[in-house]
Amino acid sequence: MAEKIKRAIQLMKIAAEKTRKYGKQRCSNALEAAGEALYTGVKNNMKMSP
Repeated sequence: MAEKIKRAIQLMKIAAEKTRKYGKQRCSNALEAAGEALYTGVKNNMKMSP
């Protein structure tokens, strides 16, 4: 699980960098996707733990 969170944070950082480079419009999708992946991962982890 920690691996997934680390990956999501990495993606967020990459998305943030790209946002600075290319402007917000192109990158908001990547940022949303990363946020959604993180949320889904956390949600799934909660389901799995007793």
